[in-house]
Amino acid sequence: MKHIYIKQDIKNLQFGLYKRCLEPNLFHIFKKLTIVRNRYRANFWIIGSSHVVNIKNEQTELAEVITADAKVLPSTGQIELIRSLENHHCEFHVGEKFMYRTSLKMIQYPNEKSFSKNSEPDHNKALFHLKHSFPSTETSTTEPVTIINVLKANDNQLEIETFHSFVEELTAVVTHSKIKVNSEHS
Repeated sequence: MKHIYIKQDIKNLQFGLYKRCLEPNLFHIFKKLTIVRNRYRANFWIIGSSHVVNIKNEQTELAEVITADAKVLPSTGQIELIRSLENHHCEFHVGEKFMYRTSLKMIQYPNEKSFSKNSEPDHNKALFHLKHSFPSTETSTTEPVTIINVLKANDNQLEIETFHSFVEELTAVVTHSKIKVNSEHS
């Protein structure tokens, strides 16, 4: 069953960082991936034109989310909420085990031709690639897409890049996050 894409406005997008994992019943999950390493477990979900990443180990939980639906975002455990995604960089220690760093950027394209030509990042360097295209009722030939590329996933570090295209606004939102996992002996 194909799910219809629900148009989202860039101005409503929010980036949230939580010191807890987010529950799957808060979202409509289109695609998911789980990675298990010695020091953590990571769940990746494509939700609409957005994403959720939950990371946890025995001591600490961490969640990253981008969504235009503010009603689904819980207030408990919130570390950061960013309402303007243009060129943001942030860094946080989450518990004793996770060092989290991310950059957020919006890319605006001058026309549909340049947008459709650059509407997806290169995934050749990704260890894991998760992608979902959404059927659009717009007259555009390009479908909105959400992509999660896991670039690194070893015991000490998780590196991910996400890409969200918003066809109606000829804009893409890109995140690049690195989560370092401290060893038990640090």
